Amino acid sequence: MPPRSWFVVALLASLLGCRPTESPPTPDAPVVSEEPEPEQQVIVIGHVVRDGAPQPGVSVSYGDTRIDPQVSDRDGEFQLVVTGEFADAPALHLLLSTADGHRFFTVLRNHGEPITASFDVSGPLRVELHEASREDQA
Repeated sequence: MPPRSWFVVALLASLLGCRPTESPPTPDAPVVSEEPEPEQQVIVIGHVVRDGAPQPGVSVSYGDTRIDPQVSDRDGEFQLVVTGEFADAPALHLLLSTADGHRFFTVLRNHGEPITASFDVSGPLRVELHEASREDQA
């Protein structure tokens, strides 16, 4: 009988050894998050005017050709969401294209916060940043 009991003990030991064991997390152990970090984004809220009147139909883009440009509505308003590496850059390069074929380029300082600006396309592009410092306005 001893060989049989030894066999049972060996079988139980091998079964127990194959069982995965999980230790409870310790309070000092870092918690690993399974969620990916949200992608950085900067929102440009704009208003386009020509000769003081709202300018609808102005296409606004920022350089990522995979993203469709935003088009100003009948009130000349648009909201452009800049994402990825462009949102991390210290400056945003915008292209505004009017319905009559005029193209305007501008560079806005990027502080990682929403940017509110007015764009006057009456002649050479004039940009007025709302709530911006003198340095940003320049």
